[in-house]
Amino acid sequence: MLPYQEKHSTTLKIGLLWTFGYTDFLNSLLMDFKKEYPFLEFNYQFGISKKLLSDLKNGKLDVVFVTLNTLDSSKDNDFSCDLMSASPLRLVLNPKNQLSQLKTVSIKDLHHQNTMMVSKDSFCYDQLYQAFLREKIEPYIIGECSQADIIMQVAQNNLGVGFLAEETIKNYPLKNTDIIFRPLIPKCFRKIYLICNLHNKNSILNNKLHDFIVKNLADHM
Repeated sequence: MLPYQEKHSTTLKIGLLWTFGYTDFLNSLLMDFKKEYPFLEFNYQFGISKKLLSDLKNGKLDVVFVTLNTLDSSKDNDFSCDLMSASPLRLVLNPKNQLSQLKTVSIKDLHHQNTMMVSKDSFCYDQLYQAFLREKIEPYIIGECSQADIIMQVAQNNLGVGFLAEETIKNYPLKNTDIIFRPLIPKCFRKIYLICNLHNKNSILNNKLHDFIVKNLADHM
């Protein structure tokens, strides 16, 4: 317990992705940390990685969980960065789609497939786009979105295929069987980074949260 905090509540401003609700290990880690520091309050801000990183650098946030790391470790000495998880993407599709007959789906199989591409703000966008270029394929892009609910609806109505991280799928409250998932080859990964401000007014708590998560991560995965 921090002596100067025992009688005063403190708020940590935490930046989270919209997919945070489907990432159980982060939920449980934050709640376990709060048990050790009952005076602590969390103020959550949800957004895309680029915006959360910008707010962190501008002092609006103490800690962020993001899928995009644009920090230069040789210059940004005010921040720590750790990789929390790397979850492979899965193809999301309707059982009536011809690709559902495959156990794994290759990037080449997506040629001329109606495809809901991930958002341009997603870390996975460049991975997928470069894979399309390498294999010289042209999916029919029907839109760009990384929201799980919309991707599920597209697959459920057999409008096209989409992409979601395995971790998101595992924790998603799936209510019907009109959606199936297939491993994607070659693998593309959705990564989650923990980035903390090491030198603002809450730096002591930021560091303690960082150390707690890094130490206990394996027990929550």
